[in-house]
Amino acid sequence: MKRILFAAVVCALTIFNAGPTRAQSPLVSTSGPFVGTMSEGWESFPRFGGTYLASPTSIMGGHATIANSMMAVYQSGQAFLGTSGTAQVADGTQGLMLNYFAQTATITWNTPIMEFGGYFAADTSSYNGDPTIVTVSFYGQSSTLLDTEIFSYSHSATGDGGLDWHGWLSATPVYSITLHGDFLTMDGLQAAVPEPSVTVLVILAAVLMAGFTSIRAVIRNESKGQMPDSEG
Repeated sequence: MKRILFAAVVCALTIFNAGPTRAQSPLVSTSGPFVGTMSEGWESFPRFGGTYLASPTSIMGGHATIANSMMAVYQSGQAFLGTSGTAQVADGTQGLMLNYFAQTATITWNTPIMEFGGYFAADTSSYNGDPTIVTVSFYGQSSTLLDTEIFSYSHSATGDGGLDWHGWLSATPVYSITLHGDFLTMDGLQAAVPEPSVTVLVILAAVLMAGFTSIRAVIRNESKGQMPDSEG
C-alpha cells in the first residue's frame, strides 16, 4: 500500500518538474524483493524431458498466463547458461528457461497489477557476449506500451549461475509484460494487484498531474507576457 502511494505521489511530482520534452515514465521505482498477492515458483510443473510447456500456460495460481514456444522447466544446476555455469533457482528445486537465443516470453494477467519482480539469469557464452542484456516491456490496457526497462546479467566471475532479483513498481496498471533475452531464466516471480484504495490514489495522481500541467502552462504564459515590460 505504501509503495503504491509512493508511486502515485512521485509520478505526479516527476511530471510537474519535468520539461515538456522529457519522457514521463510510469515506472517510478525499482522494487526490492517482496511477497506479492500472487507468485510462481514453477514447482508444480513437469521438468523438461524433450517436450516444452504449452503456449500459453496458466501460472500464478490461474491469475496469469505465460506464452513462449520453447519454455522448459529445469532443476537447479541443470540448465546451461554459457560461461556463467548452470542456472540455479531462487526457491524450491525448479525454475523456467526459454530454451534458445533471443527468445521472448509474454506474461498476461487476468487482473492488472501494479508491482512485478522476480529472479532472473541469461546466457553469457562467447557467442552472445558478457554481460548479456535482458529487456522487460510493460503494457497497459489495449496493449499500450507503458515503459521498457533493460538490465544486464553476468555471473562469469563467480561461475555460479546465480539468479539476480529485479523488480518494478508502476503508477499505471499493468496488463501484460514481455521478457526478452538469450536463454532467459526466471524463478520466484511475484506480482501485486492494485487494492481499491490504490486505484483511487492512481486517479488522484492523474488529477494532480493534470492540475500541475495547467498551472505550469499559466505560469509560463504569464512570464512570457511580462518579459517585454521588464526589459523595457
